[in-house]
Amino acid sequence: QKPAKPEKLLEVVKVHLQQNKELRLSKALIQEKINKFERLTDREKEVLREVATGKLNKQIANELNIAEQTVKIHRGNAMHKLGLRSALDASAFLLDIGRVTGDE
Repeated sequence: QKPAKPEKLLEVVKVHLQQNKELRLSKALIQEKINKFERLTDREKEVLREVATGKLNKQIANELNIAEQTVKIHRGNAMHKLGLRSALDASAFLLDIGRVTGDE
């Protein structure tokens, strides 16, 4: 509506600035997560993806044709490096960064 009231205009600008700030922060946090993920070894990434689907260490070992103890080591290393505590955390993390599959 013309002419715009200065206080209304100011309020709209403040709202949009806050939304923009939140969006930039969100993008920065996701990029930080991606950078952490990229520092994992290929095997840690592979194991983490399987963990995120809820598979047990024994199942992952069978699928990857490696020892269960090896899965435990890679799983522990990946979880530690990413600051994750559970398979649910791993799943949410991978969804956040769009790396659920190994297609990237």
